[in-house]
Amino acid sequence: MNMKRYISTWIAAAALMLGASDASAQLGWWNPGCDSGCDSGCESGCASKHHQIGANCRFHYDENVIWPYQFVPSSKNSVIQFNAVQANAGWRRQNILGAYHFDPADNSLTQAGSLKLKWILTQAPEHRRTVLVERGRNLDQTNDRLASVRDIAGGIQVDGGPMQLRDTHLLVDGHPATYVDATFVGLQNNRPPPVLPSAGGTAGSAVPTE
Repeated sequence: MNMKRYISTWIAAAALMLGASDASAQLGWWNPGCDSGCDSGCESGCASKHHQIGANCRFHYDENVIWPYQFVPSSKNSVIQFNAVQANAGWRRQNILGAYHFDPADNSLTQAGSLKLKWILTQAPEHRRTVLVERGRNLDQTNDRLASVRDIAGGIQVDGGPMQLRDTHLLVDGHPATYVDATFVGLQNNRPPPVLPSAGGTAGSAVPTE
């Protein structure tokens, strides 16, 4: 098939799909017999339409040729954004000072709370140093907790900008520091000594000999 006639047929079909009412009239520029007609003064009409239709066909052709690579960047961005959401949620959970970090008598920071606050302000990356305080039973208790954090933070020497502090509705799933301390002390006190088994050892620990 003649290449020019093949292209003319292909573009005519594309024009019908785009809603052209008369493909042969819209695509005269692609027709071998339309040269004299377009040369006689219709460049401002049919030529502009031909250019638009040709550009649309070329665009969709290129889209088909490179498929599916045009969708790869958006797919990568979706994965990166999902990981960023997870990282932000993890740091938000890490930087919460919960109820166990405050003395229930006066809402002041306990030693464990002060140590965690110091870690956030000195060890976490600078853009991850937002301190979150778990809200109390009422507004007064929440404000007392925030004031205690500001007071302790004022005595901690840090690099970078000022501390970002706000309250949060999120709850900390944890245990009292005394419970955690007792757990680790008990583990330390009951750990077996790091020595080799005796030569007569149990049957399961006997060293095979030749």
